[in-house]
Amino acid sequence: MAADSRYIYLVAATTMPALAVAIDALIRRWRFVAPALVALVLIPVPRSISAFNDDEDQLGPAFATEQLVLSQAATMPFARLVPPETHVLPGSGFGPSQVTIGWLLRQQRAGKLPPAPSPDPFTTNNLKLRLGLNQFAKQVPTGPCFKRSAPVDLQPAVHQVVRIDSPVFVTTLDNGHRSSLPLRFDSANGRSLVVGLTGLNLRFLPTVTPSSITICQAAR
Repeated sequence: MAADSRYIYLVAATTMPALAVAIDALIRRWRFVAPALVALVLIPVPRSISAFNDDEDQLGPAFATEQLVLSQAATMPFARLVPPETHVLPGSGFGPSQVTIGWLLRQQRAGKLPPAPSPDPFTTNNLKLRLGLNQFAKQVPTGPCFKRSAPVDLQPAVHQVVRIDSPVFVTTLDNGHRSSLPLRFDSANGRSLVVGLTGLNLRFLPTVTPSSITICQAAR
């Protein structure tokens, strides 16, 4: 459970600053709401601590996938080849989804990550997929673009941009066969996927039909 607690702290460390900024902005604008906001934050704390203690055995399964991904990602040789701002866990922009590979590598060097089991080839490909596509909420400048109907098999170059208009699943391919778990990218969290690794062989699968993706050259 020591490893679980490390990741609970990680979630808190990445979420609380954003919450603090939001509360500060509200108080600055409407000072009369300050007592209510403080109560809103503090009242659930004892109950939350009690819930964590009561349900300790249930926390492991809930965080198992995130723990494994975060601990193994930092051990991959290609983790040092992607931009440090690359997000390891695509998501909503809160908690673990804000963890970047640069931050994770610093924690590893400081000895703050639990030991990670050696990944099998399937898991290694999944980590390549996670680190090889960085999702951006803002539109990324590109060169010329063209659309293709999904599903799409693609061997993109580094810095190439794939734009999605709806959620997609992405897998790596080996000789035309799936070689990783499908990873979901939700267009609501950002429509631009920027390629950060060489040698990726990917398949983009739509979650809705008909669907298309836009493939763009890197900006010059």
